[in-house]
Parts: sequence; C-alpha cells; structure tokens
Amino acid sequence: MELKENGFYIIKDSFFNKYKNSFLLDNKLESRPHFFLIKDKLIKDIYWVIPMSTKLEKALKKIREEYNNNEDKCPYYVLNTDKKNPVFNIGNSFPVLEKYIEREFKRFNKHLILKDFKILKKIESKFDNYLKFTNRYPDKTPIKNIFDGLMKELELDKYNEIRNKHNEALKLNKEIDDLKIKNNELESLVNRFETLYKAYNQTKIEIEKIKEESSIKLLVLPKINSLKKELKNIISENETLEKSSGMSISKAKNILALNNSNISILSNQRDKKLEEKSSLEKDYSFIKNILNDKKNSNTNDKKIENVENNTLNLKR
Repeated sequence: MELKENGFYIIKDSFFNKYKNSFLLDNKLESRPHFFLIKDKLIKDIYWVIPMSTKLEKALKKIREEYNNNEDKCPYYVLNTDKKNPVFNIGNSFPVLEKYIEREFKRFNKHLILKDFKILKKIESKFDNYLKFTNRYPDKTPIKNIFDGLMKELELDKYNEIRNKHNEALKLNKEIDDLKIKNNELESLVNRFETLYKAYNQTKIEIEKIKEESSIKLLVLPKINSLKKELKNIISENETLEKSSGMSISKAKNILALNNSNISILSNQRDKKLEEKSSLEKDYSFIKNILNDKKNSNTNDKKIENVENNTLNLKR
C-alpha cells in the first residue's frame, strides 16, 4: 500500500500488541484513525503517525487549565473541531512500519485526507517540537524503544527481502539457461532442416539443368533417375526428422523466436530483481551501521558509567 501524506489510516492491533506500553493510546480494536504526517528523514521505511481522539472536552480542559485557553501554546494537541475525531494527539505520536498499516481510514467510502493548510501547519510545528523533545530526552518517552525495535525489524526484513530477491534472480537465471539449452537444440534442428532443403533445391536445379543441356534423353536418363532417387531420400529424411522432432522447420523457427523473446523478458526481470537487491543491500547496510553505532554508543556509556562508579568507590 502506498501511503499518502496527510492521509488517515488504521493501524493493525499486532503493532500495539508487540510494542504495548502505557504511552500508546488504545487502538480500539483497529478502529482508531491515525494521521500519517511524514516519513522519517533518516529511515525512509519508517512512518510517523499521530493518533486521533474524540475526547475534545478533555483536550479543551487541559488547554484551558494549563495553557490559559491558548491552544497554540499547548504542545500536546491540535484541534479540528468540525470533524468526528477532532483531536490530534501530538504528544502520543509514534513511528510505525508500512506492514503494520491495516487500511485507509474512510468517510463516505472515500479515503480521508487532511486538506486544511492552517491546521496542517500547526500539526507540523508541534510535531517538530515533539521530535526535538524526544531526541533531547529519549528516556522521557518510550519512542526510542519503539524506534529501535522497528529498526531491528527492518534489519531482519531487509535481510529476508535480499535473500528473496537473490533466490528470485537465481530462479529466473535457471529459466533463462533452460531456454538457451532448448534454443541450442532448436537451432541444430533448424540447421538440419535447412541443409536438407538446400540439398533438395540443388538436386532439383541439377535435374532441370541436365534436361536443358542434353538433347538425347536416353543418355541422361540414368543420371536423372539417380538424382530423383536422391530427392526421394531427402524428402524421406525430412519426414523422419519432422516425425522424430514433432515439428516442422516453420514451427521450430517460431518456437525459437518465442524463446528468444522470453529470454529477453526474463533477462529484464532478472536485472530488475538484481537492481532491487542492490538497493535493499544499501538500505540493509545503512540500517545495520546505525544499529552498530547505537550498540557501540551504549557500550561506551556503560564503560563511562563503570569508570565513574569505580572512581567514586576509590574516593570512599
């Protein structure tokens, strides 16, 4: 499914079951709409979504009591009061993978897309601040854990996709090789047919030439009869070849042309699979490097923490 920016979607329950925590809002059995804002700037396969809510009064109360009734100062919500789900829960935004998108959220059988520019600008502004906060204070929200979990999933998914593309390319290669073997056999068959046809035509020409050049038919009759016998042998050999191969020269040529066309098509498909594999390998390498960097960073943080603890113990 190709996600449209500023569109609303339903997320699968399997995502919430896997990354269950108090931060994520209840999915309401795959009935809560989520607003797709942007793809992640670093990882193109990760999508950021904002859960929607019908609890307008709760949002208004928070804005009234904590932000002096000024929605613009409230970082948690953006309101769109003329809709059934009027509250954008910016403070509960989270990343997700495409495989966890169940379907488009529709109104009157039409995919719901946000087109209000003013509301969209508010959402983008507050979401940017939200991301800055989560990056600055990763331990304040479980977003980091969800993001890291999705990265590990992506690493495995990319690896499996690479293997699949590789196997698909191998399968196509085998089909190409099989067709090439068949074509070699067909080319040999066509050459045999053409050799017989050439011999047949040359023999006929020779008979006609003898007839034209000789005035005494009795003198050339044995030669003509010999050549006619040769013609019969050629015809017989041709019939035997057609019977044993199950095809005529025209059929063999047609199959040969069709096979060559299929080889070209399969070669293009194989090359496309290999291009896709190459692209996936780049993505996989990029994701793996990020995960390794994070792993090394966590290891260094632990080393620093251990050194600090040992220093404190020595001072005591």
